[in-house]
Amino acid sequence: MSQSGANMKKIHLMVLLTTALTAATTVGIGATVVSTPSLMTTENYVALKRAITAETSDLQLACGSLRGPDSHVCRAENVASERVMLAELDARYKGTFRASREAMLARIASRFDVDRSKCFLVTGFQRDNCIVAAHAEKSRSLMAVKAEG
Repeated sequence: MSQSGANMKKIHLMVLLTTALTAATTVGIGATVVSTPSLMTTENYVALKRAITAETSDLQLACGSLRGPDSHVCRAENVASERVMLAELDARYKGTFRASREAMLARIASRFDVDRSKCFLVTGFQRDNCIVAAHAEKSRSLMAVKAEG
């Protein structure tokens, strides 16, 4: 056997051992990271989700009696409220970091939607400043979330 053939076998053996060690470590880490079990049953989760949707539908009908920008703000507040409640319900049900982060992002997006819809209650330069302020607040909030992790 040539010198390069022996070196090649050593390299293959090292790669194989490294891969096996990495796989074993990954499995070990995966086994120790256990998802937090939900304290809510699937039936409760589905029932609460339906209740939130039904409540939002009723509130949307109430917004129908309003006219103009007030109706738009009312609808935006209801949609935002539903989005936040559903995201928080998911976070409670799933109990994961990702779900709680998505709830946080839903709160930010909802706040922006409501703030932006309120900008249409004013006109001209005030509206422009209001929209810029809403975008700035959303950006600050998103940067704060990003900085947290």
